[in-house]
Amino acid sequence: MDLPRSSFYYTPVPITEENLTLMRVLDEQYTATPFYGSRRMQVALQGAGHQVNRKHVQRLMRRMGLEAVGPKPRLSEAHPGHRVYPYLLRNVPIVRVDQVWSTDITYVRLRHGFVLRPILPDADRPGRSAPGHRPALAPRAVRSFL
Repeated sequence: MDLPRSSFYYTPVPITEENLTLMRVLDEQYTATPFYGSRRMQVALQGAGHQVNRKHVQRLMRRMGLEAVGPKPRLSEAHPGHRVYPYLLRNVPIVRVDQVWSTDITYVRLRHGFVLRPILPDADRPGRSAPGHRPALAPRAVRSFL
C-alpha cells in the first residue's frame, strides 16, 4: 500500500461554532455586497462586532467558495490562441433600412433574479427605431415587464 501513515490516520478537525457564526455572517454580507473582497469583508465583520483578521476572512471565503465580483487583473488582454475577426463594415455605406443588423444582450436585474433582454438595434439609426418600423414592445409594455 502506497499511502503514508500520516494520511491514513488523519482525522479532519470539525468546524468550530465561532467559525460557523463567522461563515453565516460572511454569507449574509456577501449576499448584500458581492463586490466586497477580503479587506472590506474584514471591516464589515469588525463593524458587526467580530474580532477577525484578514487572513482568517480569506481562509473562510476560500472554504465557502466566495470571491469578489468585479474585474480581475489582465481582463482586457486577448488570449493568443483566439482569432481576431476583421471589421467587415469599415468602407460599406449604410444607405437603407435592414441593410445591416446588430445584436446585443443585456442583463436586467429584477427583484428576484435576472432576465436576459435581447436587442436588435437598427445600424442605420443608432438609438432610434428604423423609419417605418414599430418597436416590438411598446414602452409601457416593457416597463410592466420589468
